[in-house]
Amino acid sequence: MIMALGAEALARARRLFAALAELEVRPMAGGAGLYSQGVLFGLICPRAQIFLRAEGVVARAMAAEGATRFAFTRDGAPRTLGYWSLPADSEDDPLAAARWARRAVELARAEALG
Repeated sequence: MIMALGAEALARARRLFAALAELEVRPMAGGAGLYSQGVLFGLICPRAQIFLRAEGVVARAMAAEGATRFAFTRDGAPRTLGYWSLPADSEDDPLAAARWARRAVELARAEALG
């Protein structure tokens, strides 16, 4: 069990992304990493917000739907990663969430292959 996140947050992620092949939720920095077929495609932050891997056209499409980029502060400097929040209209819709997640998996897989 991932101690920093509640069972409800983990169950929600599993429900939203159940359509993905070989879905795994693994502990990661106080939150969790979301994996499909061994590829990291998303994050669940300690506040239970879900972020998906996105760049370019997909990131712009997510932003247009109200998604925000994952941001944090390290050593007093603001930082961002190529992960975007799940758009609000997808937060309780497994079909919509899975569509975004599949795009995140495709990107993560392409990056892993180099």
